[in-house]
Amino acid sequence: TVIFEGILLGPSLAVWNPRHKSWPKGSCAYGESGCSASKGRSPEFARSKWSLLNLVNSSNVTLRGDGGGMEAPGRTFWSVRNSQPRVRGYCLLKLENCSSLQMRGVRLTDSPMYHIVIMESTGIRVEHVSIVVNDD
Repeated sequence: TVIFEGILLGPSLAVWNPRHKSWPKGSCAYGESGCSASKGRSPEFARSKWSLLNLVNSSNVTLRGDGGGMEAPGRTFWSVRNSQPRVRGYCLLKLENCSSLQMRGVRLTDSPMYHIVIMESTGIRVEHVSIVVNDD
């Protein structure tokens, strides 16, 4: 069991990607030539490569909010990515190849890209999760 009693805070764009690097060539993040859905990976799969918390091959896990969660200074990314969408960001939470996982009462705020990505997983239960975007 993972209990978020406070906030797990992600880095700003200036700290995480100060040079505004794009996705690596061949990553298929934007469907460049040589990429296809027939390879079994979507552009979203490539764009979710980096995350603040990444659970891989995990089973029988519970994530509980208990007044906390995960947050990032998404605005620092959005202002750049609105004009340069190929600038890399990260998602807050990624669950990959997981099974029998419960997520309850977690608050996900201002992700640079995706708030939560669930892929190639089974038996995932998400309850009372708040996704917040402070886009004033």
